[in-house]
Amino acid sequence: MRASARAASIAFSASVMDAWRTWSSSALVALNLSSFFRLKLFHFSTSA
Repeated sequence: MRASARAASIAFSASVMDAWRTWSSSALVALNLSSFFRLKLFHFSTSA
């Protein structure tokens, strides 16, 4: 019983870490994309 509970907690923490890694990487990509587009827009508005 104790071993199965420990295995379940390990599996749970692993899935949480996996979900966090996926979310944080996609958030980073979105952040980079938004700042890149903002830079492009700023450059376009100043050059025009």
